[in-house]
Amino acid sequence: MRIITDLNHLRNKCSEVSYQQSSKVALKMVSWLKNNNIDGTLGLACNQLGLGGRVILVKIGNRFQHFVNPTIIELSESKVTTTEQCLSVPDREVEVERSVSLTMAYDTFGFQNIGTGIGKYEGQVATIIQHEIDHLNGVVIGDEEGVVR
Repeated sequence: MRIITDLNHLRNKCSEVSYQQSSKVALKMVSWLKNNNIDGTLGLACNQLGLGGRVILVKIGNRFQHFVNPTIIELSESKVTTTEQCLSVPDREVEVERSVSLTMAYDTFGFQNIGTGIGKYEGQVATIIQHEIDHLNGVVIGDEEGVVR
């Protein structure tokens, strides 16, 4: 597996995924991160590796957490402009306006039940989530934002 840099591929929206598929996708994503040890990686969307579904990995604290079928249900009105980079668009930095905080729903899978988790995130984690969900929605960094270099 390698990082996909084909912008036409990355502009396709991802479809929701089942529990069985999501666990396989998440394991492949975590394995790829461990094997490639790219410094500074804070998030990853499944389509960046050519995997199907709607699964993202987000670095929270010192570890990566995966979210299945994530949906942003509320964005704060407060905004911040960040300079972002992306593994799929190498050698480019882009200024992006993001909400400072957000509320996100995602699928949870327990021993015998499937439910919905809801989490509130702010700061850098909120920025990473917005970036990765953009990937799932077919939005590529730099499509609408200002390219810095």
